Amino acid sequence: MFHVQIRYLYLIMRVPRLARWRKISYGPPMRICLILILFTSVALHGDLTSLESLTGEWIRLRTERARESETWQKEQARLRMELRLLEDAEDHLNEELDSLRAEESETETEQADLIEDLELRQSLRDTLTPLVQRALSTALETTEALPPPLLRRLEDERASADAAGEDLLPRVRALLGLHNQWLQLQTALHADSMVMDLAGARREMEVLWIGAAKAFAVNGDATLAAVGTPGPDGWAWTEALTIAPRVRQALRIHRQDAPPALIRLPVHIPEHTDAEGAQ
Repeated sequence: MFHVQIRYLYLIMRVPRLARWRKISYGPPMRICLILILFTSVALHGDLTSLESLTGEWIRLRTERARESETWQKEQARLRMELRLLEDAEDHLNEELDSLRAEESETETEQADLIEDLELRQSLRDTLTPLVQRALSTALETTEALPPPLLRRLEDERASADAAGEDLLPRVRALLGLHNQWLQLQTALHADSMVMDLAGARREMEVLWIGAAKAFAVNGDATLAAVGTPGPDGWAWTEALTIAPRVRQALRIHRQDAPPALIRLPVHIPEHTDAEGAQ
C-alpha cells in the first residue's frame, strides 16, 4: 500500500504543472481535497487489502467458472454426439427387430404351409399305398403267365418289385420300371428258342414273338409250325404246317439275315360286342 501513497504524493506534486498545462485552476481547495483523499486511502488500507483479496478470489472464480463452462460445453457436445449415435443405433435395432418379426411371421406361415403339405402327403400316402400294392401284385401276376423267353426279359424289374418292401416310393419305382419294360415288350418283336409239346412230341422250336399278344413257332427244317395265343391258363399252341416257310422267312428278316419284305402271317383280331349287341 506504500507505493499507492507515493503515487498520490507524486500526483499532488504534479497537479500544479498539469493545471498550468491544462489551464486548470489549482488552489488551496484542490490541494486540501487531494490531501484528504491521501489520508482517506491510508485509513482505508485494511479495507483495500480485503477488497484486493476478494477481487482476486472473484477473478479466480470467474476464471475457474469459464474453464468449467468450456469443459462442460465440450462434454455436452460429446454427450449430444453419443446421444445421436445411440438414437441411430436404436433406429437400426428397431428396423432389424421389425425385419425379424416379419421373417418370424413368414416363417410361421411357411411352417403352417409345410405342416398342411405334410398332412396332405401323409393322406395321399395312406390312400396310394394299398392302390400301388394291388397294382404291383397284379403286374407280377400278369407277367408270371408269360412264357420263359419273355419272362427272362423282365427278371430285373420283377426282382426290384419283390425287394421293394413296405415303403411306398420303392414300390412306385418298381411298378413304373415293370410297367415301362412291359410296354417295351409289348411293342417289339422278339426271337428266341423254346421247347414245347407239339405233334405228339417235345420239340425245340424257334419262336417269333409279336409283343406278348401273338407268337409263331417253326422247327429247324421248316416242316412244322405253330401259332401261339395267350389265355387264362397260359399259352396255347396250334399247329399250322402251311405257314412254316413264312415263319422261317420272318425270323431271318428279324435277325437281319434276309432283306426286308412283307410276310403274311395269320393274326386273329377278336370282335367285341357293345352294350346294344351290335358287332
